Amino acid sequence: MKARPRALLVAACVLFAGLVAAAFAACLPTYTFGESPDGGRDAATDGAPVGDAPSDAPSNTDGSGSPEASADAGSDAPPPVDGGPPLDAQSAIAVVSVGSNAYAIGYSYQAHLVYAQNDARYWLFYASSSTASQISTLVSADLVTWTPAGSIALTSGFTIADGYSFSVTYANLGGDDVVHIVENSVEGSDYESFHIRATIASGAITGSTPVGLPDTQSAGAQGSSAGSCPNAGPTTVVAADGHVWDVTAWTGHSGSTTCDTNIYESPGVDTGAGWNTGAFVHDGYYVSLPSYAWSHELVSLPDAGVVMIVYPDEDNVSTTLFDSIGWALSPAFDGGGPGSTGVDMPAADELFNGTNNQASLNDWTSCRLTDGNVHVMRHVITSPGNASDTSVGPFEEVIYDGTSWAATSPPPSVTSTTNTGLVLLSDTNPDDGILAAVIGTDNAIHIAKWTSASGWVQLTSLPGSAARNSLAGTGCGSKRPAIFWTEGTAAPYEIMAADLSGLL
Repeated sequence: MKARPRALLVAACVLFAGLVAAAFAACLPTYTFGESPDGGRDAATDGAPVGDAPSDAPSNTDGSGSPEASADAGSDAPPPVDGGPPLDAQSAIAVVSVGSNAYAIGYSYQAHLVYAQNDARYWLFYASSSTASQISTLVSADLVTWTPAGSIALTSGFTIADGYSFSVTYANLGGDDVVHIVENSVEGSDYESFHIRATIASGAITGSTPVGLPDTQSAGAQGSSAGSCPNAGPTTVVAADGHVWDVTAWTGHSGSTTCDTNIYESPGVDTGAGWNTGAFVHDGYYVSLPSYAWSHELVSLPDAGVVMIVYPDEDNVSTTLFDSIGWALSPAFDGGGPGSTGVDMPAADELFNGTNNQASLNDWTSCRLTDGNVHVMRHVITSPGNASDTSVGPFEEVIYDGTSWAATSPPPSVTSTTNTGLVLLSDTNPDDGILAAVIGTDNAIHIAKWTSASGWVQLTSLPGSAARNSLAGTGCGSKRPAIFWTEGTAAPYEIMAADLSGLL
């Protein structure tokens, strides 16, 4: 592998949406992952009670501090059926003001909301500019009324830049609600990735002491490439066997490689009652050509007992536009660490290779319905190679059948602007299909639906006049599929939410 110099950040950042771990397979007793309605488990002995709720987190406000007038008229009413009229704008619920954080709920391939099965509430994890030394939380029983619920402290002295700096995943382990968090945070010129385990019990969340991921310390022997890619969104997932996996680009390698895909595995199994918090193992090292992998997603395939990594690969396009997507399964992760050469995936093996289209770092995501029905979709730019054209046009999609990938007919095109994100949603019944949501140039959120019988059909829109950013969602396998986004053209930005479960 050729050594590559560090590059300056050239990025537009956006959105969250969704990775939520899928339903559990067999191996360990009463393990349930994701947002399915049953399950539970934990007991972090090294944790401490969280601090007070963030002062910038009013419940259901319109950004001015006044109560949201229509708070009870929103997502507690079912959205229209297939092919129905536009969703009423009142279906959008104002959740919380987040100051200057336009991407408070992360990118589309990350997860910031979980359903705690034993607590029987939804937990939203977000970043506020006024509390950058912590990850803030809100809870809701219905996705309508939100209440401040405490915070997760970062390593002392470290702060996070925005919601794209962290991702969460949930597991119901033996009757306990467990949340795992991977976060990229900064102290001065020191960029470092950390892992935090948290438990939810008696209505409260308790976070463990953050554990640093190997080779990510800027001051370490290898140094870190994080200074060149501060917006490289990390993600995490709990596998069916209870091991936890993280991915980040904040890892230093000899030769000053930049923003590559580095995968870590926990040293032990999380049983809920306990977890080995020792150093994670550096298990994978994938080189993005020529130098950047801004985004990553980890997908648990519980029936197969493996984890899938998916990441846009540049292949000499630009630092923020990618012509293909690389992928691998955990048995094939290369185990590379500092000093190793990493893996350059052959272009012919990458998803969407040869279509001559390009997509931004945030206009893509995946959705697992079953191990033999995994969708990866991206929203490509209208004029590849034309830097002045930021409009997004057609979709492209491939489906994994448990062995190989095949192209399929994508949703109808909806024009938007690049880097506003693409969300895929599903509920706990794979037969109900998938929803796709994207922000249009008209600021409306346009929604399509896929089923195995009918393919993609354009459904409806959620109209809006204010600028919408950072579209995110509850992911696939959710108890109650919903979308989230930030709204506004300047601070203070507001997190908004809409329940789409009635569309499935």
